[in-house]
Amino acid sequence: MNTESITIELDRDVYEAGEFMTGRYWLDSPCASSELHADIQVSWQSMGKGETDRGVQHRELRTVPDGEITDSAGGEFSILLPAAPLTYNGVLIKVAWCIEIRVLAGRNLRCETTIPFQLGHVGPVAEVTE
Repeated sequence: MNTESITIELDRDVYEAGEFMTGRYWLDSPCASSELHADIQVSWQSMGKGETDRGVQHRELRTVPDGEITDSAGGEFSILLPAAPLTYNGVLIKVAWCIEIRVLAGRNLRCETTIPFQLGHVGPVAEVTE
């Protein structure tokens, strides 16, 4: 059973379009592997009527020096966010953003965490009128 987990900490929960999203990540317990990689991905997903769409805005694979990404040796990131699509919470469709970090030891997944964030300020829609 895998007891490792990773924590992601964003500097805030709401970002403007074209802004840099900054934060850090770390493993909650040390991993006994000298070949660690952090796969960082920022993506959006639409949900609602019709097919689900998904887009990956940013993806990078980092080699972790000395196999350590614990609280004292975490990784920091700064990722430029796009102009669109903005986070939207409508009646018929929703668009949600998230950052996902997966820690790999060799080719094996050790742990992963996904947290949502908001891109832009679009007010929610309460109902659809004709």
